[in-house]
Parts: sequence; C-alpha cells; structure tokens
Amino acid sequence: MLFNMLTSRGLCSAQLTSGRVVALCDDSSVGLQCDGSDSVRLMLRWTVSLSDLPTSDLPDLHDIATFLNESRLLEGVQGILGNLRSTLTSDPKLISVAPPSFGCFHGYRLDSDGEGCIVCPAGSFFQQGACLLCPQGTYQEKEGQDTCDKCPRGSSPAGSSSASQCETDCERRGLRCSQQGDFLPAQPDFLSGRWKCFSREGAGLEWTTSDKPLTDDECSVLSRFQTVPGSDLMVRTENAEVLRTMTSDLSTCVQACAAEPSCHHVALFDRQTQCELYSTHTVNTLCNSFQQGSGFLGNQQVERFQLLNCSLSVRGGASDLLVLRKNGAELSSQQQQQKFVRMRMSKAVSGVFRTQVFSSRTTSLSDAHRFCQEGCSRDVCCDGFILNQNILDGGSLLCGWLRAPSVLMCEDQDWDVIGQGPANRICGAGLTYDKQQQSFVFDFGGEKFTISDDALPADSKNKKDYQASIISFQAIYLNTDSAAAGSESSSCGAVEFTSPLNASVQLGFESLSNDDVLVDHQTKLPVLSFWLNKNNYSSQQALLWCLTRCDEEEQCSVADLREAESDGFFSCSLYPDTRVCGAYDQPIKRPCRPLLVTLPNNTYSKKVDLSRPVQSFYERVPFQKMVSYSVRNRVTLKGTQLLSEGFMECERRCDEDSCCRGFGFVHETKSGDLLCLPLISLGVQTCSKDDTTTWRTQDCTPSEAETTPEPFGWYQKPVNQWTSSPALCPLFRLRNPKNNVSMDGWRLLSDSSLLIDSSLSTYDVIHVSRDIASDREKTRDWCLHACQEAESCVAVSLSEVESAVRCILYPDTTACGLSSAPGSLSPAASCRLVIREPALEVYLMTEQSPQATYISVPGHGMLQGVAIETAIGSNKRRVIQFLGVPYARPPIGPLRFEAAQPADWTGIWDATRPRPSCVQPGDVETATSSEDCLYLDIFTPATL
Repeated sequence: MLFNMLTSRGLCSAQLTSGRVVALCDDSSVGLQCDGSDSVRLMLRWTVSLSDLPTSDLPDLHDIATFLNESRLLEGVQGILGNLRSTLTSDPKLISVAPPSFGCFHGYRLDSDGEGCIVCPAGSFFQQGACLLCPQGTYQEKEGQDTCDKCPRGSSPAGSSSASQCETDCERRGLRCSQQGDFLPAQPDFLSGRWKCFSREGAGLEWTTSDKPLTDDECSVLSRFQTVPGSDLMVRTENAEVLRTMTSDLSTCVQACAAEPSCHHVALFDRQTQCELYSTHTVNTLCNSFQQGSGFLGNQQVERFQLLNCSLSVRGGASDLLVLRKNGAELSSQQQQQKFVRMRMSKAVSGVFRTQVFSSRTTSLSDAHRFCQEGCSRDVCCDGFILNQNILDGGSLLCGWLRAPSVLMCEDQDWDVIGQGPANRICGAGLTYDKQQQSFVFDFGGEKFTISDDALPADSKNKKDYQASIISFQAIYLNTDSAAAGSESSSCGAVEFTSPLNASVQLGFESLSNDDVLVDHQTKLPVLSFWLNKNNYSSQQALLWCLTRCDEEEQCSVADLREAESDGFFSCSLYPDTRVCGAYDQPIKRPCRPLLVTLPNNTYSKKVDLSRPVQSFYERVPFQKMVSYSVRNRVTLKGTQLLSEGFMECERRCDEDSCCRGFGFVHETKSGDLLCLPLISLGVQTCSKDDTTTWRTQDCTPSEAETTPEPFGWYQKPVNQWTSSPALCPLFRLRNPKNNVSMDGWRLLSDSSLLIDSSLSTYDVIHVSRDIASDREKTRDWCLHACQEAESCVAVSLSEVESAVRCILYPDTTACGLSSAPGSLSPAASCRLVIREPALEVYLMTEQSPQATYISVPGHGMLQGVAIETAIGSNKRRVIQFLGVPYARPPIGPLRFEAAQPADWTGIWDATRPRPSCVQPGDVETATSSEDCLYLDIFTPATL
C-alpha cells in the first residue's frame, strides 16, 4: 500500500532537465521492520541507475542530491504518514537520513574512495559487493561475472582466468594424455628412451618396460594383468592344467591369454621367449583363509576373514620365471562344468544368503573372486555371487552368495548409472539414511549393514556423493543354468515370492501397437533396466511389477516387458517420453508417436493425468514468433471448451511433462483449430512485443498460428522449474547458420567505445532460449549471422537474461563529438557506438575495404574512383564516388583572371581523394583551401 501511495504522489520518479522522467523506486524500496513490541520502523530507499539517464542529460547532473531533491521526497513521505495518523499510536519520527551514495551493478565493486566502480576481473566472481577469487577447480574468462565455471576436466589453481589452466593429473605430470586428459596406456621415458605401460590411475607397470616402442592397444591389454610374486606361486606342480604352450614374447603371450576366456594366468621363462597359458581349473589355484570370525558393520551373520591368499600353480621353476594373472575385474568365471557369466547389472535387490568379508589390505580382488567362485560352485543352493570392493572399515571386499535373486538392476548404461538423470532407486553403494539411528544403512543384495562415521575414511567425509565414492568395483556373476532352473535341493528352502501387486495400476496405462510407435534400431534411448527372476514372478506379476515401477518413476513414460537374454528372467525396460512432434525444420505431425528401438511386444504408455491443479505460473513470452523451436505434442482442444478451460489444460499438460519448458496456446487460421503446443524448447524468439522499436530485421508478418489477443500466445514455465535432466529429453540444438560466420569480419568493442542510451529506438531483439545456448560461440555466431542477413545491421550486443541469451541488433548508431584525452590540452574528435542497454559483449561489423572502380572518359583516359558503403537514413547502400574530378584547368599563374580552360589531364586520374575547396574573399590559402579548386565530387549508386 505504501509503495502504491508513493507512486501515485509522484515520489517514485524524478524529472530531468530535458523533461524525461526516470523511476526511483521498485519493489525493494519500501521495508517495514518490527522495532520492539510497540513500534514499527519504516525504511525507504530511492535509487536511480545511471544507465537509465540519457547521455545528453549527464553533463547537467552535477550534484546527485540536488537531482533527487531530498527535501521534496521527505516532505511527501511525511504527508503520507500524516494521512495515516489515525491508524498510528504515536507521531512518526524521522530517525536518520543517509546521504546519497554510489553503488555498483552486479559484477562491479566500489573503489577504495567509494566514488567509482571497478569491474571484477577475469579469474574472480562477484559476491555481496566484493570480487572473490574463483576457487580451486573453477575458472572465469570474463569480467564482471557472478559465478565461476567448473573445470571441464581436471582441476585449476585458485583465481584461474582460462579453461586452459584446468589440468588433469596426467597433464600436470607432462605425460601422454587423451583429449579428455586421461593417461594413455603407453608412455615413453624421454630420459632413458624406454617405454612402459600405465594404469588408468597413472601408476607405471614396471614389468612392461620395453626398449621397443609400445602402442596404446598393446598396453590396454597388458594393463589388465598383474604380476604374481614368488611367494604366491606353487612351482613345479605336475598336475597343473596348461591350455597351451607357445614360443612368443611377453606381449603376444598376454594377448593370447586375454583372448581366451578360460585362461587364468600365464608363465614366461627362458628370457621371456617361452609362454604357458594356464586354465581357470581349480587344480591351478589353492586358496587359504586365516583368522576366520564373524560380524561386520552390525551384521553378525557375516563370515569375516582377516587374510586370504591364493597360490597359483605352474609347471616350471626357472630362475627368470615371470607369472602374470588377470585382474579380478577381468576374470571370467568358468569353473569346471559350471560357467558363471558376469551380468551387465551390478545390483541385486535380494537373494544374498551368505556373505563373506575380506580386508583389502591383505587380500586382492583376484583372490577374493577366485575364493568366492569356488565356494559358490560347491554349494547346490548357490546360483551366483556378488563381488564388491569398497572403502568401508579401512577397505573391504565382500562376496555375497546368491540364491534366486528376485530383481537385478543398475545396468552399466542405465540413465542413472551414467549420470543422464536421477531415478527413484539406489545404485552405487545402495545407501539410505536411518534417522533414528543417525547412520547410513548399506543394502547388499538384501543383507543390511550399518555404517557409522568410524567406518568411513577421513578423506571421504567431505564428499557429497557417498554412493559414488564408497564402492570402487561391484559385479554380479550368475550360473545362468542354475538361476533359470532354480536350486532343486529341498535343503535350500522355498523361493520367496513377491507380495501381491495392485492390478489397478494397469488402468493408468494404455497398450502400444506397431502403429502407435516409431522404430529406429540405430537410436540409443535413455533407459532403466530390470531383470525379474521367473522363479519369483509369473508373467502377469512381472508386468504389474514393471508398470508399478514406471508409475513410481517420474521420468518414465513407456514400460516394456519381454524375455531377457537369459532364459530365467524377464526384462523390464523403462523409457522417458521420446515424442517429438515437430521443429523449425519439420512440419508439426499428428499424431505424435513415441520412439522405440524395437517393435512393441508387451509395451505400455503411461496416461497423462490432467486432474491435478496447475503447479506452475506460466509467463507470457513477449515475442510474436518462434523461428526455431521443438514441439513435444500437438493437442487439438475441444471446440466446446471455454478459452480459460483450454488454457488450463495446456498448463496441466506442460506441468505433467518434465521436459516441457513452455507451450503455445494458438489459433490456427487455416484449420480453425484451437491448439495446445507443449514445447521442449522455446528455441529462437523474434518480433518482440514489449520493446518499442522503429527498426526491424526479422520477418514479423502474421503466421498461420495466431498469438493475439490474450490468452493466445507463447508461454514459458519458470526457469527454476525447467528439467534438471535435459539428457532424458529429446535432443534439440540451435540450428546452424546458412553461411559460416568469420570473426575477421567483426570486432569486439571495449567499454570505452560504447555509449548507453535507454531512449534509443533503432534496434531489434532476438532471444535464444538458454537450453540451446550452452555453446557460447555457436550462439554468438547465430546472432552475428542474423545481423549479416539484415541489410542495414552493423552491430550486435550479447547479454544474458534468466531464460535466454539476449541478442540486440543495431544499425549504425555511431555518435561522434569532441573529447579531451588525458594529458592533452586540446579536444579531439571521438566516435562511439550507442547501444540501448549494458551488454557482456558488443560486436561491430568491420568496414569492408573500398574497391577501386575505373571509368573511361573520352579524350582524357581512365578515371579511378572507389566503391564504398554509406548510411542513408537507417539503411546502408553501396555507392561509387569520384572525388576531385577536374572540370577545368587550374586558374593559377597566367590563367588566374582568364576564362576557364577545358581540363587537359590524360592517362589515369586518381579520383579517390578530395581536392581543396576554393579560397573565399579575405581568406588565405590553407591545406584545405586553394585557388586550384576547380574540381567536382561525383557520386553514383553502385547498381547503375
């Protein structure tokens, strides 16, 4: 109310000498604060931005206090409070008045004297009136920014001002690195001239040292093996099973073992010229465990081993024997007649009936794998096992024996595993927080463990993502024959069936046929994958389970159930909404069909619920046209609906679609239909409605989709409600310009080359939606190309608003005048480009080099002129000019007082530069005037 009263009485504005009125108040100008139990403090602040003041008025504003007219404002406020006296318990008192002071825009700080603003330099960011250094791991290339950008890879020192200062460990060490900055497998030692293989973590593998150059492919294979110390070997074992004996060098020997799934380790001897490949048979490995106990992280049923050591058998015992075995993660699990297959899933919801724990300080992953595999193969109830390496309790290895795991999930390419978006499940470590116990609970295939701070290393406690940091390796290995058939022994106990599922969930879905979908076998869609054990679920139960998971998953739109690759499982795949109905380069199709990688089999689409109230406040976009956009769906609203009802339906449809950033509520003139067009992207927006401009570059003729009067138009969802997982939405990019943009034709202007005048009326605004403007250079080029396509456009400013990159196109708005340079006594001519508002970057089209033009003059020769581009009003035209063309002989010497004589020049006359003007009576000759002045300046359009 007070704000409205201030505005109505003219206390929120001030008049300049030119007559122009500027605003002094906004929503933050009035503040009320309780000051004790019986008093209220009223705080008022008047603010004026220098950018709102036309440059022509600035010389007259010598005193800001005089301009604000402090006494007028205070008298006006006291008058308002006098009118409210009847509602106050006492007379209002003036407590204090702060003198006018200067402040700075975001990105600027006050100088030490408080009389000027200094831009926050590159390598820093603005926060609470100060410029702070970008923290380690970030950088900022531009001045005056509110944030710093995270390093695209590696890390950087504090205060970094370029992405080039971001380096990975590999780059800092000066080694061979990939384009992503990762260690390349093969590394040379420039001092010794020898080569060595490196692990992904950057550790050198000494046993791979070679005088010959190594390739990355060779080292990629070699790094999958590790040396076996002599203490872990059983030499001269006659019954060891050898797959093959061959004469080869180290690299060939290891590659042969890597290519053979049943190969477990290799032995090289005779100066590494003889090679033996050993199988995974149990006779080749002997594992011994020590100090067996029980209990781990609150679970007393766990078997705990302090030490596990597996020795490998080899037939020979030469002094130069070198034995290499596959790393634990590389082992295939073939055990005599049983074959354990590593699944693409890494997590089992249930099924672990026996857990063994080893200390990773004394046990290798390979040994734990071997021990777990041998134990499971001897147990008739064991269908497979989970192998896990983690940082818990100082570093642990877990082996979980599985029987009839009900659900397998977290495939290696699922959208939550590779970071495309979140899901309503827990992969990774499988941690949940127990509020009552104030500790984490670790779920390992149905077995529960309690994690307190003592179980975590100190360096992990500051990490935000415990799920990703706790586990370094986890894999599921199944004996697929056993899992499919189920363990038949009665001693194993009955299989635990799932609890009954609610069949009504199916009512929220509709079945999809071949005609309802588009199929592209080559596309790769985001997916969540689950395998359901047929021993636990019938086909109908599996379908209800799959639909229930889709219903619980906010991003799920399509659920697909079919036979899995393994006979013992159903495969449930959940997909996000993949519909795209049209874009700037495609007609809007009907109907819009979801995209799948295979034909539907048992496939269902989730119905859209339009019964809920509208969740978002949609703001009308102040542009008439979308020239580059992506339409999710085309919905023809019922002709019997009221406009308000149709509009609210459109709002609800956008609410229910997490990828929707806005919608079009339009009337199609050709068909007469009232349409709702939910938009994945608002793309490029042109033909601004709110900005008052007298100059346009874009085609603003009415289209078939009418967007006026209200409520018709384009509407935008609040930016803070845009999807945080754009990778789960159909891909949409800013289209490429028709022609390439060369930066040689543009010049980035400094602040000293600019003037800001908010009253400027020759400009055109284009917004590029933020979701397609992530590539700054491409966005810049798009805006520059739009200017190049407009005949009279010469400049482009780029800034950012919450929802878009804001491009403003200008004709030639250069203003010239006299200014005094520092240290100079005389004023000099100065020209600056006038723009309407501050911008991060302003580009000016560089002048094209004048092109020489010749014309023949009979009786004389060739006249050399020049073709230039010149401004005619707000447009630009190319003209040919001939300067200083003689039309008579110079009237000097004996011809001074004679009749004019015809010009007598021959050959080529240079008409590219002006000649002096005639001396006027009383003047003396100067560099710009002379008696020799009988010349013409001739101009002609270049098109003639």
